[in-house]
Amino acid sequence: MSLDLNETPYRTMTEIAIQRLREAIVAGELAPGTRLIPTRLEQEMNLSRVSIREALREISGMGLVVSLPNKGAVVSEPPGLEEILEIFEIRFLLEGRASEIATPLINDDGIKEIQSLHKGMMKQAGNPKPFFHYNREFHLTLYRESKMNHLCQIINHLMDKVQSFRSRFPFRDTDYQIFNQGHEDIIEALIKRDSKKVKERVIANVRSGLNTLVRVYQDAREGK
Repeated sequence: MSLDLNETPYRTMTEIAIQRLREAIVAGELAPGTRLIPTRLEQEMNLSRVSIREALREISGMGLVVSLPNKGAVVSEPPGLEEILEIFEIRFLLEGRASEIATPLINDDGIKEIQSLHKGMMKQAGNPKPFFHYNREFHLTLYRESKMNHLCQIINHLMDKVQSFRSRFPFRDTDYQIFNQGHEDIIEALIKRDSKKVKERVIANVRSGLNTLVRVYQDAREGK
């Protein structure tokens, strides 16, 4: 599994292990049903067994790992389509609210950071892993400006669920273009500090993501 995640030096070994395992799972690098054996992970990650065990407990609380009799920690099955539909209904509410609160609070530097993330997305169109990493950071960078930390944590958790579902399906070039156009619309409203339009455009962007997921899921089922 690819684990080059550019760790920063001030994080604990447990935090590093959590990030490595979480990203490997949601990206599909650790398949559902994979046993997560601490001794093996200790060697692969070059981290202590204590940090590995603490990380497994943490991501188990996120629903990404389950403990099974005679197997120990195992990567959970990704959500099904019905659960994804439910998750997006929640995301519409939470992300709309977070963006609405954040809009009058964000400063010019914050907007420049969001614009930089958008440029990163455009460069990575067609390359799903970095593209959706930039996509996630684009949204979370905006939401964090709301200063509502618990709300952002919930959104982050829901994004993990969606990404573990999304990573199983291919996307068309036009799908990436739709995501990028949605972000341009958000930035335009954000520069004007128009909270209502930012909220509307964030929800529209998230909804287009759902529509794309439903389509790729149906294409996969029909063998397209």
